[in-house]
Amino acid sequence: MWMYYAQGIKAVIEKAETSLNAALCTFINECRKVDDPEAPELLNYYATGLAKLAVKNGLQVTIDTMDCPQALIQPVQMDYSRLELPRPKYGFPWERETEESGENQMALQYSTKRLDKELEQENVDSRIAIYQKSLDRSLLWLEKAIQEHKHDQLIEECLGLRSSHFQIADWLFASGEEHSKVKRHYYLAALASAQAYRLVRAGFPHDMREWAGPYNFKKNNLNFTKDAILANDLELALSIAGEDTVERLLILEEYEKAQKILPQDPAAIGEETALCCWAIAHQDQSVFNDALKERIKMLRRQGSHMVTVLDSWGLALIQLARRRGMTCDLNVAELPWKRLDDEPTDTTGLRFPFEAELREIIREKEAKD
Repeated sequence: MWMYYAQGIKAVIEKAETSLNAALCTFINECRKVDDPEAPELLNYYATGLAKLAVKNGLQVTIDTMDCPQALIQPVQMDYSRLELPRPKYGFPWERETEESGENQMALQYSTKRLDKELEQENVDSRIAIYQKSLDRSLLWLEKAIQEHKHDQLIEECLGLRSSHFQIADWLFASGEEHSKVKRHYYLAALASAQAYRLVRAGFPHDMREWAGPYNFKKNNLNFTKDAILANDLELALSIAGEDTVERLLILEEYEKAQKILPQDPAAIGEETALCCWAIAHQDQSVFNDALKERIKMLRRQGSHMVTVLDSWGLALIQLARRRGMTCDLNVAELPWKRLDDEPTDTTGLRFPFEAELREIIREKEAKD
């Protein structure tokens, strides 16, 4: 899919109208194939933006669809003269008073550290509030799916709970919250992942996709085990990791077995997290550092449309590396790895909601099968 988007960019650079229009049409068709049929994309931002860029560069774009309309492609001069700029809570920078003393003018001496800290905390609080609302919605939808016997929605809602919990944990971790509190949210995320995996293994349907094909749980297992690893609950991590995955062997510290199922040459591995797993299995600190560095570079390149405040995947890999006697040479904001510890999570009062109901649903399905 993204290959056609790249072809469109190349066509804009080369001013090739025919190639551009063909690439745009193919890209939109491929995007539609991976759309959720119940909630399709009403506007393809990537295609529309690329088409608009092409028009600004003097190319003629012929496409005109609901998700990439000519009305948004054609550049129009906007009049913003009547637009009222919302006043920031702490005022505009140019409103800061100055002191005049004789012939000299000096800017008022002040520090923004307190204001920066307050704004940062407001941002964290607002983000967590958003994820908390998402968490509450997922709970309601999971309860509704159970009550209305909509078993095809169970996995999706469990993963929705998992996503909300680990994103809350990520923001708390990034903001410097006490680590014991952070680990409780990672633990709850892991419980949701474990429940989703039970449903997957029991054969319940789901609509998870990977690009245009079915979701590869084995290949993407670290997406789910990472939360249990960061919660320091290895038993829970093993319940998610599957029987024949690299991360299961790393969790069990069976490094020689992991080496046997991994490629001998690390150069044959193109994905950063898989390369980190290779480095842990072989206890190769240099390869581990380089792979993490490339991963952070990749995440930062995505920052224009998806900012990463904390890389919990990378932190989980570092936690596995620490168990191998390794460390991390990176000092970046996305990986505050020195705050990791080996203390078990305090799970007092933590449980997965509707666990008994879901266990009964699984038992009934297995009895029928």
